[in-house]
Amino acid sequence: MILYILITILITILLSIVFLYIYFYILWIYHPDKLVNLKYNVISEVKFKDIDKKGNVFIVQHDDNAVPDVVFMFDQLKNSKNKYSFISDSGMNAFFESIISPVKHNILSLKKSNIVKKSIELLNKGENLIIFFRKHFKGTGLFNILKETKSDIIIVKKYKLEETKIQNILNNKYIDLIFSKKNYNFEYKILGKNYNLDQTSDEFIKSIKNEIYSKIEN
Repeated sequence: MILYILITILITILLSIVFLYIYFYILWIYHPDKLVNLKYNVISEVKFKDIDKKGNVFIVQHDDNAVPDVVFMFDQLKNSKNKYSFISDSGMNAFFESIISPVKHNILSLKKSNIVKKSIELLNKGENLIIFFRKHFKGTGLFNILKETKSDIIIVKKYKLEETKIQNILNNKYIDLIFSKKNYNFEYKILGKNYNLDQTSDEFIKSIKNEIYSKIEN
């Protein structure tokens, strides 16, 4: 009798885990903004449908709470027929790789030494690249990628309107990051090929930072 009860409890727990995984996976695919309590508006005249083409490089502002950036981009391209690859830092790689990998979009980890070569190959095949760009970014990979591909650049900028933390009894920062109430504005700016590669990689990265962290006007 006890064994029967234990087996029943175990089966119930396993089925609950499977159900929750399926539920959250479906929610992530179709409504990722709701999964992390994100409300957003695109305030630029340029909308995603205007730039959902092949071979573009999206450079996304990625400071403060990084969760809205990733969720916003994934929510924007969920109905796209084009293929996108995300370049992730080590902090978000493990989580989002496990979620995004089963669907049509890829995760490229900055930990891999061949990331520049792989990015160039994907862009030349007509795929799009999404780079989450932090203010302290100092790498030369973006410069080398554009040297080879001459891809169009799309700047994605965010503005935090409101962020209300939930009552976090576990005092866990990751619970705060994911489940806090978030209200953001995002805007796109088409930089196209209007960038200068006839300069050092450091000068180029500095110019990109100026584009990202200056006010975007449409």
